[in-house]
Amino acid sequence: MATLEDMKAAVAFSADGLSLAQGLSQFPQIPRRTLQRWLARLVESGALVATGAGPSRRYRTASRTVVLSPETASFTVKATANLEFSIPVSASGEEQRNLIRRHVAQRNPVGYVRSFLDAYDPNRDHYLPQEMRTHLHEQGRSPVGERPAGTYALRTGSGSLPA
Repeated sequence: MATLEDMKAAVAFSADGLSLAQGLSQFPQIPRRTLQRWLARLVESGALVATGAGPSRRYRTASRTVVLSPETASFTVKATANLEFSIPVSASGEEQRNLIRRHVAQRNPVGYVRSFLDAYDPNRDHYLPQEMRTHLHEQGRSPVGERPAGTYALRTGSGSLPA
């Protein structure tokens, strides 16, 4: 028979949360009312977070820690209920992340110089200096060089090209 821990695990493994209907389909042996009580108890204890109402109500884990590199366990990533990942960054990076995460109404408005945009001529003018464009171009190139289209699909056997 399924337990409260089984229910918690099912919610943790659901990518976009679990609805009551999905819970009932995963645990058909558990009565609907029992499942509702379990979910309510997990929300009250802080183990789950409920969003939405009625049939669209979804349950997600309140937080979980994911190890990014199991071999070295160099650091962990904490995922909150809305699946925001927090990767360790420098103080400057944290400051930038906090600025980006602010609500639009809390951000400082930024204007632009219309004449600058009007003077821009695509494929002739560049916003980035040549050195940076070259560096980005090199970073985006494949390490194995140029290959014909479909080569990767053929090598992995996942291609659907005719024989």
